[in-house]
Amino acid sequence: MHSAEIIVSIQSIYDKYSVPLNVQRHMKEVAAVAEMICDNSKLKVNKEDVVASCLIHDLGNVIKMKFETLQDVVLLDEEDQKKIDFYKNQREEMRKKYGANAEHADLLIAKELGASIRVLELISHKAIHIEDEKFVSNDFEEIIAAYADMRVSPHGIVSMRERLDEYRKRYKLHEDEGQLEHSKKFAILSEKMEEELFNKVLIKPEDITNLLAKKYIEKYGKVK
Repeated sequence: MHSAEIIVSIQSIYDKYSVPLNVQRHMKEVAAVAEMICDNSKLKVNKEDVVASCLIHDLGNVIKMKFETLQDVVLLDEEDQKKIDFYKNQREEMRKKYGANAEHADLLIAKELGASIRVLELISHKAIHIEDEKFVSNDFEEIIAAYADMRVSPHGIVSMRERLDEYRKRYKLHEDEGQLEHSKKFAILSEKMEEELFNKVLIKPEDITNLLAKKYIEKYGKVK
């Protein structure tokens, strides 16, 4: 399946894999941020591949959702909170088919869809990792996709600092000294990455807002 086909078929893909509404919205918002950056990039990028990868990067997310805890349940849309038993069964079925690792499942599902090798690469490197005080990836398209994911919280597009603070609180990183130290280091490097990224882009980080993202999200189709 070509990237353009993934983009125009995205809602039917979400329906096929019974993706929770909040996860659908998250992926569309990440794709919108990525597309805004691609549209304003000073460097040549394959926008369709970047956007397609963002639209399907969390298709296996239900595998790691803890429907037994209030923390995960409250993130679901009200409509989906009424379908907890359905999603519990969906989680078990997907674990049987794709395994217990959600990130691995994301890749397997993308392969099942027939996504291109490039889209598979972008999905497999959707998170930027720290190594020797540096970010591992030097791939501009990978950085765009990963950065876009870092700009979207469960409640929409936010600044990168707000997103990192939200992540730290949600996963209680402050309770583990080692994790807290790592998250502080990651935050510092993230700011540096953002600065370097936007040296190659015609807009500023603060130009990326929920309001401006709407026109992009509407192209992908409204979350049902």
